[in-house]
Amino acid sequence: MSGNDFFNNLYNEYRVSVATIIKNKIYSNRFQDIEDCVQEVFLRAWENVNLESHPCIKGCIYKTANHVALQFNEKFKSHDNVLFIIDDEEVKLVIKSDDFSDQLIEDIEYERYIEENSIEKVMKRFNKSISIIIIKQSN
Repeated sequence: MSGNDFFNNLYNEYRVSVATIIKNKIYSNRFQDIEDCVQEVFLRAWENVNLESHPCIKGCIYKTANHVALQFNEKFKSHDNVLFIIDDEEVKLVIKSDDFSDQLIEDIEYERYIEENSIEKVMKRFNKSISIIIIKQSN
């Protein structure tokens, strides 16, 4: 079996199970986050040159899925308490990562910020907070 056939079969056989593991373990319920983690699992499987001869491929894939979920949760927790205020006039994208997966995650997050209009959402949330403070102070 060629390498491509092996990984195509691997993906087809374990995709649903890996997605279920990821969905049940990560702190996010966004489809994009789940899909990103699933892709990360199979990227790591593809990079593992010894996987095809591994005695328990299924266990290796599931262990990788758990590890990816834990890493996602660590990043998710660190981003959870940070308020991002972005001045889109001064945003400059600087690539500082030599690691392909880290760069890919940064690119995906950047695109998500753009697609989700994060700047407008932050400003709306900020304006609501200011309105609540003004109302409380006037009472």
